[in-house]
Amino acid sequence: MSLDNKEVQVQDASDLQQIGLRARDLRRRRGLTLDMVSAASSLSKAHLSRFERGEKSLSIAALLRLTEALDTTMAILLGEDQPQDSVRLVRRVERRQLTAELEDGGLIMQSLNGTLSGRPNYTAFVVRCPEGIEHNAEAFHSGCELIYVIDGTLRISLPGRDLVLERGDFMEFPGHMKHVLRAVAGGAELLLLVLPG
Repeated sequence: MSLDNKEVQVQDASDLQQIGLRARDLRRRRGLTLDMVSAASSLSKAHLSRFERGEKSLSIAALLRLTEALDTTMAILLGEDQPQDSVRLVRRVERRQLTAELEDGGLIMQSLNGTLSGRPNYTAFVVRCPEGIEHNAEAFHSGCELIYVIDGTLRISLPGRDLVLERGDFMEFPGHMKHVLRAVAGGAELLLLVLPG
C-alpha cells in the first residue's frame, strides 16, 4: 500500500476531541439538540454524545450524515484551513488522518477537502482499508459515492450484489444504497468522492 503513516498527521485523542467539540459547537450555534441531530443523522444519541466528547469515532458515512445534519462541510468539521486563494493544494504530509474504530469500519481516512469559495460541495478522501476489516453495519448517506481503487482489491456489498474492484477500477452508486466495504488480499487504498444529493 502506498499510504505511509509516517508521512501523514496521525489523529490522536486530542484531534478526535477537537472534531467532537467542533461538532458540538456547530450543533449548539444552530440551536439543535442532540435528539434533533441524532434523528437527522441516523446516529444514536449516545454515540453522538460520546463523539462530541471525543470518546468515539465515526465512520465516513456517519461523518457525512453528521455534516448534512449540521448543515456544514467536512472541511469545517475537521477544522481544515480556510484558504483565501482560489487554488487549493493538499500535500501528502498535510492530509488530516482519521482512523475509525473497528466497530465503525476500521478505515484509515485522509481528508483531501478544502473550502474554496464557490467550489462544488463534495467530500474527498484517500481511504486505506486494512485486510479483513469491514463495517459491522451497512453505510448509507445522501448523494452519490464514487470510488477509484488506487491499489489492492476491494469488495463492495450492495443490496443484491457483491462486487470486486481491483487496482484501476472505478464505480459509482447512490449513497442511499446501503453498502459495506471490505479489503481482501493485503488491503486496499482508494480515492473516495461523495457528491451532494
